[in-house]
Amino acid sequence: GSYAKFFFPGILLFLFLLAVAFGVPGSSVGVYGNELYGAGYVDKNDVFGVPQPTRGDEWTVITPMTASQRTNGYPVINRDIGNGQDMTVILDAPVKDWSTVLRPWNWAFFILPLNNAFAFKWWFMLVALGIAAYLLILRLFPRQYLFASLGALFLMASPFIQWWYREYTAGLLAFGLGSLLTMLTLHDRKRMRHKLPLAALLAYLLAGFIFIQYPPFEILAAIGIGLFYLGYMINLYIASGQKK
Repeated sequence: GSYAKFFFPGILLFLFLLAVAFGVPGSSVGVYGNELYGAGYVDKNDVFGVPQPTRGDEWTVITPMTASQRTNGYPVINRDIGNGQDMTVILDAPVKDWSTVLRPWNWAFFILPLNNAFAFKWWFMLVALGIAAYLLILRLFPRQYLFASLGALFLMASPFIQWWYREYTAGLLAFGLGSLLTMLTLHDRKRMRHKLPLAALLAYLLAGFIFIQYPPFEILAAIGIGLFYLGYMINLYIASGQKK
């Protein structure tokens, strides 16, 4: 029915809100338990799995920075880090600065308790990626709800996303796929009053994409998205010519 397309996004949003409400992220910060209490320590707060030390940039760098920002009131310059760290250049850390507008995963830190805000940050990118991929697939294959759901799930669970799970992967692709979907939709709209909100959304998504500030992945993603859009436009041009 007409509501079928909302089933998959609804499930994702429900699980997301559940994780945020109970303050359950996917961080490996529990690794500190082994360091503090010895090998084999079991943290009663672990819900599923065992904390892995592999991505040390998360649990030894970004997560402590996030906690430090909370303790200090989210300053632009954190005096507890080195000789004073400019936190606006740290993609992951929440900070009271205009650039946070383009980093929606950090918004919850200003209104929620730390654990809940951290869970919001952790899962926001994955949910945003899943919904963006789902809607884009539906745009290309209308009414193929199961296919779009499975495609989004495969992307969310892909080794690349799970191994490199950070803002410059999941967040970057969410911005990128969202931009592509918005460009395709913008092309279909004829009335200016329909185009303007989409143009504003596209400007925001592209600005967020740029502000990820991780060129190795940004360049590859931009090339892929650009080529896809170019191919789509060429295909439409050819199709319109054949109709004539």
